[in-house]
Order: sequence, then structure tokens, then C-alpha cells
Amino acid sequence: MPHQSTRKRDRRAQVGPMRDRIRISDREIIEPDFGSADFLEQFKARAIERWSTVRTTAGRTLFAGVGVDVAITHEIIIRYDEGVSSESWIILQDETRLDVVQVEDLDERNEWMVLLCTDRGDKSFEASQA
Repeated sequence: MPHQSTRKRDRRAQVGPMRDRIRISDREIIEPDFGSADFLEQFKARAIERWSTVRTTAGRTLFAGVGVDVAITHEIIIRYDEGVSSESWIILQDETRLDVVQVEDLDERNEWMVLLCTDRGDKSFEASQA
């Protein structure tokens, strides 16, 4: 009888070719001025761009809290970067801004990351502050 491993399947084979250039932006929340109740978001572009594999998803829904669901529109695979978090944004070549909803360390080896993202719709900066 052949030996069967109970170890989780190695998912590195699912990475695929890295053909898509992305930019990673970090989001910073700015406190409102005295008398104002509105916080502002400011985006800081990182100095580096990354090669990635970008895949669109078909209506996958992620529950991010009590009674809140987020439609995942893109799955992006990049080399591991400890600076990328759910506070990051991804900018695709056509200037589409994606909100990173969840970050997964693929196979917990600090080699590859899967970023589950949602498209905010409008490509303008003002729309991203909604």
C-alpha cells in the first residue's frame, strides 16, 4: 500500500507566471481638523513595484465582521512582503485602485502572499475616500 501523506497540499504550484506589474500604496488615516468630524485617507506610494499574478474572481464573498460582507473581485499573488497588510492598496497598470481585504501567507513559508482585494469602482482619488 503506498504511503499517503496527511500534510496539506503544497499550493506553490498555483502561483503561475508573474506577468502583471502592480504598485502598492499604504493608507494613512489623518485626524480631522478641530471642529470637523471627517477623517481623511492619504495614500503613500511605495518606491518599488512588484511583479504579480492577478486573477479576477467570480463573486466570492468574504465576511469581514458582524453582518458585513465584501465582494472579492481580484486575487493577487506576489512574493512575500511583510509590509503588505489589509491597510494597503494595490494600483494596477490601468490605474485601477484595489482595496486589500485579506492577506494570506501561502503555505506559511514567507515566500508568497495571496491578496484578496475588492475594486472600489471609480478610479479617481475622491472615490477611494468614500
